[in-house]
Amino acid sequence: MALPQPASLTDAAQELALCANMPVVIHGQDIIDAINALGVQMQQQMQQNHEEMQQNHQQVQQQTQQIRGLTREIKARDANIHARLTNNVLIRKADEPLEPLHSITTGNPIPEFPLTLNDIRTLTPIRANEILQHLGHDMGQASVAAKKRRIKSLCGLVAF
Repeated sequence: MALPQPASLTDAAQELALCANMPVVIHGQDIIDAINALGVQMQQQMQQNHEEMQQNHQQVQQQTQQIRGLTREIKARDANIHARLTNNVLIRKADEPLEPLHSITTGNPIPEFPLTLNDIRTLTPIRANEILQHLGHDMGQASVAAKKRRIKSLCGLVAF
């Protein structure tokens, strides 16, 4: 069954005029404005979420770097415990080779580490400071003798 059709353009105009009473037409702009506002809110929320994700990513990267640093330091300290024990047990003479200590900042053996107890005894103040800094034992203005004692102790050479 076909829908009734207006008999004339006048009837069509009257029907069209009645459309103005429909809520969609009356509040159409309000609906469009509300949809646009929701779109803006969604974009803002997405931007905020994106920024939070970037911050979280940066925090995770920083924490990963911190964990790597701590892991490197723990490994260096572990290697230094082994070196300390080895030196304590094996070194009986001042010219015997030392097991080198590792830098807690790099995790690698300290560059140009003294090869023997005699080498520790002849360290310059600057070199003693460098070694202590590698080991996390900055002694500031302490005497060179105190710094050398600390290095010997850190090497496990407590009897010398």
